[in-house]
Amino acid sequence: MGGEDQNIKVYRITFISILAALTMFRIIYARLLPLSADEAYFWQWSRHLDLSYYEHPPMTGIVVALFTLFKSTLLTVRLAPIVLVLGTTILVYLLAREMFQDERVAFWSGLLVNIAPIFAVGAIITTTDAPLGIFWMLTLYFVYKATNSQKQYWWWLSGLALGFSFLTKFVSISIPISVFLFLLFSKEKRKWLLRKEPYLALLLSLLVFSPVIIWNASRGWVTFKYNLGMRYISSDASLKFRYFLEYLGGQSFILSPFLFMGSLAGIIHSAYRGFKYKDDKFLFLFFTSVVILLIFGVYSWFDRVAPHWVCCGYLTAFIATSVLFFKQERKKLYRPLWITIVSFAIFMTVLIHAVP
Repeated sequence: MGGEDQNIKVYRITFISILAALTMFRIIYARLLPLSADEAYFWQWSRHLDLSYYEHPPMTGIVVALFTLFKSTLLTVRLAPIVLVLGTTILVYLLAREMFQDERVAFWSGLLVNIAPIFAVGAIITTTDAPLGIFWMLTLYFVYKATNSQKQYWWWLSGLALGFSFLTKFVSISIPISVFLFLLFSKEKRKWLLRKEPYLALLLSLLVFSPVIIWNASRGWVTFKYNLGMRYISSDASLKFRYFLEYLGGQSFILSPFLFMGSLAGIIHSAYRGFKYKDDKFLFLFFTSVVILLIFGVYSWFDRVAPHWVCCGYLTAFIATSVLFFKQERKKLYRPLWITIVSFAIFMTVLIHAVP
């Protein structure tokens, strides 16, 4: 028991040390690059706060405004993603530990967030994905707690977090779809579909989202048309296999090829364990990762998909991947694969930072 406690302590100290070092590096690195056009755009949002904007709901502007409250500099504009991705990492770690009671799985789940190129870059460059990531994970963490306890406040917290996700980006609509499918296919958790709490939580999220509805109602629903119409529906709806290949290639790039394949393996393994053995933990990981990937995977047969649109789906996929490699009987056989996955992801992330 003492040796096990020591291992837990080592993993936690190592995890905290890595996050501290990465945060210091990002603070230094963020001051070296000029603002991109998108970052300047979001900074303008923060200077002219409104209930919504043409392209997106207002959360990114609100977050940047909070970090630039006293002074607008390169660093303060970029402090938002640095802090938010740190928070997202901690939430992935906490959810993994809550689900599997395994410090090693939690450690690697959190670490994968930081070695994946899309999240490593997103921790320095201000985009809509940094605030989406933390509210996405808050929602899933609260939902998992709610479905495993009788304390109603977890549902109210999940409703608030989902509302903040809606205030960040429209792709967060995949969250309630994922949760509904999880509850539907889980024999034990299906009872929640007959209770009021999930629906009240959803109503609460819509109440939080209502400023966007109010703003759009007087402006011809431009944000909805942009996100649900002009942006996602092509005038040529014929199947385009090359767009699907571009979608897969884009995912390989934003994660690194081996981490992408490892994530898919983790998702497939979760489906297998979840459906065959009726294991709710794996069903939860499967649906909260696969739904957004499938939605845009299908859409990619009709039009181009920006690779980062689905990035939050990988947050729980990283937990599934860590479980696959560290909770199975023959895990030693997987060690060379794991070393390859981690090493190549780190290589790509370092290369991207070295050649900005």
